[in-house]
Amino acid sequence: MTLNSMQVAAGVIFNKAGKVLLAKRPHGVHQGGLWEFPGGKLEPGEDVKTALTRELQEELGLVVDKARPFIKLHYDYPDRSVVLNVWLVNKWHGHIHSKEDQCIQWVKIENFSELNFPAADVPIIKAIQLPSLYLISPGPTGSLNNYLLCIEECMQAGTRLLQLRCKEEIFKQHPHLVRQVLEVCNTYKVKLLLNSTPATAVLYKTHGVHLSSPRLLQLNHRPLDTTYWVAASCHNQNVQNLWAGKIFCSLLSIQLYPSMHWVACSRYICRKLGIMVLRELQC
Repeated sequence: MTLNSMQVAAGVIFNKAGKVLLAKRPHGVHQGGLWEFPGGKLEPGEDVKTALTRELQEELGLVVDKARPFIKLHYDYPDRSVVLNVWLVNKWHGHIHSKEDQCIQWVKIENFSELNFPAADVPIIKAIQLPSLYLISPGPTGSLNNYLLCIEECMQAGTRLLQLRCKEEIFKQHPHLVRQVLEVCNTYKVKLLLNSTPATAVLYKTHGVHLSSPRLLQLNHRPLDTTYWVAASCHNQNVQNLWAGKIFCSLLSIQLYPSMHWVACSRYICRKLGIMVLRELQC
């Protein structure tokens, strides 16, 4: 990334049907003909929220009522460098229409793969596809059947990403535990991550691995191919700073403790690493 990177504000805008608003870049401009998230360049002296509000009003007639930072990305094209400041527009009003004859469309998230996007937008798409909450469950302390029923109830309530956090010997001594939890997860289309080593996740054919901070800092590249989910925990700013040069994971999660302020911590991570942060729930 160069010092003269172009600062861009973009919005992820949902309608009541759960579709996302996309705009097609005009032919003849940079990345012309590709679909993107609406927004535009920051003017001198503008902050991101002001720029996004202005651009969406000017281009689409959309008035932003409520928005928050979602993800920040740096991307170097051969001819320019851009910084994408992406915000989630939680609430808006107005009659959306293209004021600049730009093609716009509401698209289901699962249909994004049918469209062509700029390379810089790919991490945004991945972040949108992530669930907003991450459930952490220790292993069973009593009846396995009761434990599985509890897991199933969580999934029926909407859980879509589960971390199974047990001592390593539990995974080795009770392989049936992982297999049965995975079976329940697959029934509800829930992703299961093991808090273990990448090799253990592959052995049990789970959807991915959750790395502890010590395991994370032993690595200098992504430990599994992109068919697996890779998550990691950062418990303090020192670990976050050390990890800032090792961005290889699909997802960064933070485990919450009473001494940590969630909002400040999540903003720090997003700003430093430019990736999505999921809030975790302990069960």
